[in-house]
Amino acid sequence: MKRVLDRVRRERGEEGYAKFKNKIRLSSADKFGEHTFEIAPAFPIWVDTFRPEVERKRWYWQFSAITAKAGGFDVKRDVLSGHGPLGELYPLNTTHPQKEGDTMTFLFLAPNGLNDEQRPEWGSWAGRYGLMPDPAIREKTSAEADPTTAAASTSKRNYFWANAEDEWEGTKHRENSLKRWAEDLQNDFRARLEWCVKDYGHANHPPVVRVMGGNRVVVRSGEEVGLDGSGSWDPDGNELRYRWIFYPEASGWVGKGPEILATRERMTSMIAPEVSEVKMIHVILTVTDEGVPALTRYQRIIVEIRPRN
Repeated sequence: MKRVLDRVRRERGEEGYAKFKNKIRLSSADKFGEHTFEIAPAFPIWVDTFRPEVERKRWYWQFSAITAKAGGFDVKRDVLSGHGPLGELYPLNTTHPQKEGDTMTFLFLAPNGLNDEQRPEWGSWAGRYGLMPDPAIREKTSAEADPTTAAASTSKRNYFWANAEDEWEGTKHRENSLKRWAEDLQNDFRARLEWCVKDYGHANHPPVVRVMGGNRVVVRSGEEVGLDGSGSWDPDGNELRYRWIFYPEASGWVGKGPEILATRERMTSMIAPEVSEVKMIHVILTVTDEGVPALTRYQRIIVEIRPRN
């Protein structure tokens, strides 16, 4: 990529270079030399799924450690044995067991209902990302392994890296932004290996999630708003389980969040919290089927809350 950018700049001039660069969206490590920070314009968006180091660990190294056995996943049973020639080729002679570091680069783009490739701070199966600080601070942050520094001085560029922390199951850590979805994504991996050896009628497929009325809602503080997932369905005819989640970190929300009255029903309602100015919050409908393996998809609803008056 760096050589391509060098050539375009040389052959097309600054205007042609800028036009070309503005078409690029990146989910990758930084392999672009001076094109990343020094030569204008900046890339429209770049998601660094590798850094920073936290507790002396790079983010892409953590993927296999978090997901390898999530949901009871067993690489020999679920991949290597009885899943055709592709499964048999899965390598284990790697530096990390079940090394899947580059998988995060792809999973950030996987269309499962969580992801939005333009909003990495919203979270996905690749975790959740925060704005990257300016280069000098970026290097300092990586060396000191202090993700909070990055939040204190954000870059003007639309560049992100894995410094975002989620509070989940009693802890606050960036690993939680992946752990909370790890079982779902590993079950998806299991199902895809089943597709290698089973016809459509004997394999499980993910549900289709549909929220009635769309994924944008406007409400005022104190009002009750209906949430209806009854448009969801399963291609295999399996029963579905529903769960409504308020995602405070993706919402940028601090303090008491909205009250969701029935979190595990197909249809529910939410009482909007008090705000003094317009706020956007994220509510996620999680739908899981009763197939084997159980597969999960999502719908993110953006709720705009306005003050009472």
